Amino acid sequence: MNYGLNCSLALCNKLDFLPFVCQTCQCAYCPAHRFPDTHGCISTGQTSSYLVCPKCSQRIHQDKYSTDTETTDIDSQQILNRHIEASCPKELDNVLTSAKISCSFDGCSTAELWGVVCPSCTNKFCLAHRHKSSHNCPSIAQSAANKLEEQARIKAFVSQTLSKMPASNCTTPNTLNQPKANSKKLNPAVSLIKLKMHATGDTKILPENRVYLLCYSTELRTSMGVFYHSNTVIGRLLDLVASKANVKNTNNIASSGPPLGLFHGKTGNRLPNDKSLQDLLKSKVLSQGQCIVLDRSHEACIDVSNIPET
Repeated sequence: MNYGLNCSLALCNKLDFLPFVCQTCQCAYCPAHRFPDTHGCISTGQTSSYLVCPKCSQRIHQDKYSTDTETTDIDSQQILNRHIEASCPKELDNVLTSAKISCSFDGCSTAELWGVVCPSCTNKFCLAHRHKSSHNCPSIAQSAANKLEEQARIKAFVSQTLSKMPASNCTTPNTLNQPKANSKKLNPAVSLIKLKMHATGDTKILPENRVYLLCYSTELRTSMGVFYHSNTVIGRLLDLVASKANVKNTNNIASSGPPLGLFHGKTGNRLPNDKSLQDLLKSKVLSQGQCIVLDRSHEACIDVSNIPET
């Protein structure tokens, strides 16, 4: 967007936001070149000269006070005296109006000092119509046409390229959006971080003594993240997990059916009740974030193929 006008004097060309219009040549000038004699005005048929009042520094047109074509020094002094005696009235020659820019939009009669020049159509507009959309700039339609042309060119290029490719290399849009059948499993380290975020347990246990586990109950068909002290024995862990999952433990009752036990989430092997979590970690039977299964069975190993992957 361009504001103001440049001085019409070629040697100046200064941008001015309040330019002055010469009453003779009707060109816009900056304050330093607003008078005819400062910009070499080519006024036709004007031979009169100006005087400068030593008191008010105004420019005085001699023709206003004298009609004699030959003005002498005495006449000039008389003109200055008459001007000073009249208390230095304001001379019209010193009053130059600023150039107002008329809006080029059809139906708008606004003329403003801060007119804006559209960089696309180079027309001048008022502030209300300075945007392309507000004055229906032809460049908008041209830009839309260029965009459609570019899109058509791209589609033609893609179609031409795909037609030259072997059929085995072409992938339809539907297959692009389908998930891969053999997607990678979640990284164990990432799984452990997520487990630690929602696992529950005794907050008094120091972080270095915590063992994080994902417990799955075959009766409830749900999993829960927990953490216990590394010194916890599996037999005690069974009671704690069953209580936390609200699964009734009837191992102390004779003829109560299959005993409740904890099993390895991957191998399905029963965890020994006399071993602690720390022992199983050292022997690498268990690991941080390991899945264990709470199930009732007489067997030393259960089927864990239906256990959800974690």
